[in-house]
Amino acid sequence: MITATDIEQRLRDLIGNIDPADPKGRRRRKILEAARDSFITVGYNKTSIGEIARAAGVAKGTVYLYFAAKIDLLLAAVALEKLEALPAFINIFTGDVPPRERLRLYITGSLQLCRSAPLIARLMAGDEEMATVLADVDPELLQQSTVDRDALLGRMVDEAARPHRWNAIELRDRARVITSLAYLAPHLNAEHIRDGLDVERYATILADLIVDGIHPGGEP
Repeated sequence: MITATDIEQRLRDLIGNIDPADPKGRRRRKILEAARDSFITVGYNKTSIGEIARAAGVAKGTVYLYFAAKIDLLLAAVALEKLEALPAFINIFTGDVPPRERLRLYITGSLQLCRSAPLIARLMAGDEEMATVLADVDPELLQQSTVDRDALLGRMVDEAARPHRWNAIELRDRARVITSLAYLAPHLNAEHIRDGLDVERYATILADLIVDGIHPGGEP
């Protein structure tokens, strides 16, 4: 069973050392933040290592000491945003929170993630440039992410639906449908889509509809 600690460690492995007490850690983070800002502002293809180096206040060669290629910077920058967002999801990993509430927290957190993670928002919005770049990423890395996500969300769906039980394929498919809701998140910044609701209320109502159905509290 995957834990919050497992997810945090996998993200940190992608990011590398960003310990603020370590000069190298501070430098790595500065490079990462410069890269993230540029990817968000001008896109991946128009971002150069030289521009990242200038924004970070380091030599171009220094960037390559920390990251072998630009794609590694993109993956690490995305992982950094996920790591920064992890505390908002921490309650879904604790047994102190009832199963249905854990699923509700996952959905509302996913729908609100893009407000604090602009690079992830660009990816989730269907940016073709980013999608093309990520298509060249090591498939094993992406596969592991999918396996972890399906396992975590499948367990939440299973526990929230009890006493009803689904088989493994049904759980996987339901987990993937719920995961796909995250692709709605970037579009919630447009007020006309929310029709007067703020993002938090929109996310809460949608989560309630999914977890409880149309009747409050799952009443028949």
